Amino acid sequence: MKRIVVCTDSHGNKIDPKAHELFRKFVSEYKPQLRLHLGDWMDAEAFRNGASEHERRVGLKEDADAALDFMSWYKPTHVLDGNHDDRLPLYAKHSPGPLADYVVEILSRASDLYAKHGTLHLPYDKRKGVLQIGGLRALHGFFSGVSAPQQTARAFGDCIFGHLHRFTTVSVPNMGKSAVARGIGALCRLDMEYNSRQVNALAQSQGWAYGVIDYQGRYWLANAEIFAGQVAVSDNFRILR
Repeated sequence: MKRIVVCTDSHGNKIDPKAHELFRKFVSEYKPQLRLHLGDWMDAEAFRNGASEHERRVGLKEDADAALDFMSWYKPTHVLDGNHDDRLPLYAKHSPGPLADYVVEILSRASDLYAKHGTLHLPYDKRKGVLQIGGLRALHGFFSGVSAPQQTARAFGDCIFGHLHRFTTVSVPNMGKSAVARGIGALCRLDMEYNSRQVNALAQSQGWAYGVIDYQGRYWLANAEIFAGQVAVSDNFRILR
């Protein structure tokens, strides 16, 4: 069996210090062979659709440096871009100029880091951005709102995803059987300026998923959800027959 850990939504310099500390401690002790990041490894606040005038003036350097420092430590085996990360290549493609040159430099730094660690990197895409490892299907997430988990299960079947910043598990009918979609918590701060008036953000939580995957591709995952600055985890997975 291989140990596996799955994190998501660290959001560059918006990462929560306590969640970051707990996650680093867990990874150093659990020593997973498979390390997945499901996207939004950067925040790219200035490029958000509907960004305020203040947000459009927010710099990229601190965000990019924090994101790449995290990735350099984490050494992910697999990285999926999220909708926030996708803002960078879209900007570089459609808004040429000095800032676009800097965005390309950030993307180049990320690409060099992935090459150094042998990381498989997938774009934010409904087809190309879905990772399959044995029976485990992972994606960032493409839906929002209260029905997003159900929509994800119907579209992608059994899967694990991020994007919503909360733990959730739903089962829906899918092609004559049940499809289970599991959302996992974020590593970023939960209270941001843009969501300060969004009451549904109160359902968000921090944490990650972890477990084992065997040689046949069967997997068992547990949630590590952070409560009041603490998280309960197990370091002993055994297969009982």
